[in-house]
Parts: sequence; structure tokens; C-alpha cells
Amino acid sequence: MTVDGARETGEIFDIRRVRIVGERVERAGSPVLERIDVTMMDLVVDRKEKRLQSLGTADAKALWLPADIAAFLDTRPGLDNVQVALFPPSEITVETQFAIGGFALPRSTGARIRGRLIASDGRLIMEIIDLRVAGFPVNTIPSIVAEKLMNPLVDLSAMATKARITSVQVMPDAVLLNVSRSLMADRSTTEF
Repeated sequence: MTVDGARETGEIFDIRRVRIVGERVERAGSPVLERIDVTMMDLVVDRKEKRLQSLGTADAKALWLPADIAAFLDTRPGLDNVQVALFPPSEITVETQFAIGGFALPRSTGARIRGRLIASDGRLIMEIIDLRVAGFPVNTIPSIVAEKLMNPLVDLSAMATKARITSVQVMPDAVLLNVSRSLMADRSTTEF
């Protein structure tokens, strides 16, 4: 973490810029982040109450690996033995066995799900393009069920500050997500 332009006035800190870089970051309800780089501008912090009083802007770049996305999806009820492959510029393929009542269906009935990663209301979701079970295409209803099992991959909508995903870039070996947010005084909920 680097801090530039910090000024203290009693229990209040005015900070011009904070940059935080983290690796292998775990966040509940999200795949492990391989790397995150966050820059926040114009912060006002109440040191005594350990609360962020205001924030001009915050921008973040987050990087996810396919193995971490697979491990995250493997924890979801109904999915088992998940493998993930990425295809630029926006596609993802998930191979899995569906599990019913805690029991995985036979490998011969495995599913291959091809989709597109999109940002929607502060969430990163997989929109299914094609779903095949045991190599055969299936209709819309199973696709809707599969989307509900997997989504959201990332959910920033419940954060104390309004966050929006500005871009999603799928590379062969990682997913890069750019996020931006701002806060103009949410004194009651933003804690450190």
C-alpha cells in the first residue's frame, strides 16, 4: 500500500491518493483474485470510528485465473468436477458434472457449457450460449437452471459504495475486470 498527500486534522485524515496491490486475495462469494490493483482518490477517514466518510473515486483492476474460477464454481451446489477454459474476447467454457442431492451424475452425462462473460448491474455473469449434456444440445429450461447455478461469478452490487464494472476482458489465461466506484459520504456503513 502507498499513500500520497495525507493530512491529519484531529481524528480526521484527508488523503489525496491510496494505492493497494494484493495477490491471491480471497473475498466471500467470488473466485480468488490472482491480483488486484486499487487506486482511491480524495479520501476522508474518521480514524477514531474507523470509517470512510467520503471518497472521490476508486478504480480497480482484478485478475482471475481459470483454475480459481473452476474452484469457485465447484463449491456451488449442483456442480461437481468443474473445469474452465477461456476464449478471447469474451467467451468461457465450463465442463462439469451436475450433482443432484449431493451425488454427481455419471461422467458420461457430463455437461459442456459455453457462454459469454458480461457485466450487469455490478455483477459479472455468464450468459449461456450453448449447453450440451452427454454431447447433445439441450433446450432453454436447462440453460436457465445452469445460469442460476453459476451466477453471479462476482457480485459488487451489495457493496456500501456503488460499484460498476467498466470492462471485462477475457484472455486465454485470465479474466481482467476493471471496476470503478465513487462515494460521496456514506458514514454509516463503510468500515475498515
